Amino acid sequence: MESSVSLVCVKNHPLLRKRTPQIEDIGRYRLVTLPRRNSTRRLINKAFFKARIKMHNCIEAGTCQTVCSFVESGLGVGLIHTLCAGRDGGGKLGYLDMSHCLGSVEFSVVYRNGRPASPVFARMLEVCTAPDDKHPRKMVGRL
Repeated sequence: MESSVSLVCVKNHPLLRKRTPQIEDIGRYRLVTLPRRNSTRRLINKAFFKARIKMHNCIEAGTCQTVCSFVESGLGVGLIHTLCAGRDGGGKLGYLDMSHCLGSVEFSVVYRNGRPASPVFARMLEVCTAPDDKHPRKMVGRL
């Protein structure tokens, strides 16, 4: 499946007023994003490098949920998987799809058919394979 990268900001942030913010716009703010070893972060770094924008002020967070928590606390703007966007529950955050300048990230889920799946894993498969016009996804294959 594929997921784009989304910008996450507090609801009243000026970047949310732009329909398609660019890397240059995001580079003006402290960025909260995933660790360097993460493939999504490598995609983000590549886009900043191509745009010749240095990531001077960056905070690394282990998960998209942590990125959102830091953004909600006012530590900066975030970049997360679009799959994770909109799950803050309180409605305090706003999201913009950044696929126009960051592209997408491919995910794979590998599991063995015939083995009982835990409820959490079954729910994850359901989320990953459900069609959703709001979030670009596709199922690549099932073993």
